[in-house]
Amino acid sequence: MVNHWHVDKNGDKTWLEPSVDKIDIDEPRFTIRAQDKISWLLVRIWAYLVKLSGGAEHKYLDGMTIAHEMERWQGANPDRVKVPD
Repeated sequence: MVNHWHVDKNGDKTWLEPSVDKIDIDEPRFTIRAQDKISWLLVRIWAYLVKLSGGAEHKYLDGMTIAHEMERWQGANPDRVKVPD
């Protein structure tokens, strides 16, 4: 399980493990890993689309925080960053 930051509606950050138990077994899902060269950009686009669609501000902040962490991770691990294969 991957840990990540959650930003609540008050802007407070909490380190947590997301629960995949809430996802129905037959529900399609897609995973974007920090090692994927464009991961941070895709997550930022998702966050902006959440905001533009009237989504909760804390979901936007959650996405932006994760995107920032992905970008930082890539900077610290350039040898592990790649185009998805």
